[in-house]
Amino acid sequence: MKTSSARILVVEDELIAAYDLAEILEQMSYEIVAIADTATEAIEIIAQEKPDLVLMDIELRGGLRGTDVAAMLKDQRIPVVYLTAFSDEETLRVAAETSPYGYLNKPPRVADLRTTLSVALAKHRQEQQTLVRVPQAEASSASRHPNLIARLCRALDQQEFELFYQPQFDLHTGSIIGAEALIRWPQIDGSWISPADFIPAAEATGLIVPLGDWVIYTACTQARRWSNLPRVAINLSVVQLQQPNFTQRIAKILKDTRLSPESLEIEVTESLLLEGNDQTIQILHQLREMGVHTAVDDFGAGYSSLRYLQNLTFSSLKIDRCFVRSIHQCPSNQAIVTAITQLATSLDLKMVAEGIETPEEATYLKHQGCLVGQGYLFSKPLSADSFAELLNYARAAL
Repeated sequence: MKTSSARILVVEDELIAAYDLAEILEQMSYEIVAIADTATEAIEIIAQEKPDLVLMDIELRGGLRGTDVAAMLKDQRIPVVYLTAFSDEETLRVAAETSPYGYLNKPPRVADLRTTLSVALAKHRQEQQTLVRVPQAEASSASRHPNLIARLCRALDQQEFELFYQPQFDLHTGSIIGAEALIRWPQIDGSWISPADFIPAAEATGLIVPLGDWVIYTACTQARRWSNLPRVAINLSVVQLQQPNFTQRIAKILKDTRLSPESLEIEVTESLLLEGNDQTIQILHQLREMGVHTAVDDFGAGYSSLRYLQNLTFSSLKIDRCFVRSIHQCPSNQAIVTAITQLATSLDLKMVAEGIETPEEATYLKHQGCLVGQGYLFSKPLSADSFAELLNYARAAL
């Protein structure tokens, strides 16, 4: 006689162990939705089947770990119980941040398995009963686009993403003094999926954490190869800054890639600063103490960030492109940029103008004291190989 109708997905890369576990669960009258041996396969099954619980191998092989999948499931409110063997302290700490419903040592004893699953499902049912329902119109992009999430996971696992680099120029000397790393997702047919489409989904599911780690590691690795590039800038998501071990991960990436902290600049938007909390401020302080440069991106596009400028040591302000456009013909933009320039000067901050498209814009900004510019006037974002050619050409011209 059945005592349970809960539907369980088993995610385990040792298939013999997975089938043995599935057999035991069926004997307990659980329904096995499927067995997955990779994170990508698990995400696809979860999107289609919506299991009641996931038994997740904490140490999945491949580009995505079990903890990455579990982080994504927090948004979908699907409980996860981890299967662990010889996990190190760091892995267990990351796992704890995903709020699992339990842990089981591999291979689990039948009594432990029965108790852990019963408690996990009961706890989840109780949480669902007290959960305030969100209107359908406000459902997250992750819930509305499960296929995109599955494709994101596959792309991460198979390293389909690319980084492009837009050079930053000294407006007075014309020399390249840095680059902003920008993620791109190419498709087989030659098209590209816009970051505006997949970044929000990655943020909603927690996939922005492994994706962001890949961006930072790849950019730092490339910058180390370009010994004549002073600095590479990387944009951060608020989700990344909310990770309690973020500074430790940055420190490890810098150590692994052998890139000097002074060669890395972290960009945070003005709106992110306003959304952040004390932890965000603390992390930015820690990055500066490490020697990493920090910049306020899209400055002036949101609400006032003056309080944060006062409390934090940033190295530069990036003027939002909406104020750069046709600045030589727009008195209101001129007034705003003049005010930002005076603010940056008084706080000893470097001012960077992004989105420069005409010589007139560049000339006006240079005369206003803006030191650095980037935009299609100088160069579009370039692949790593094309950017290397530009660096070599610039060095030969000196």
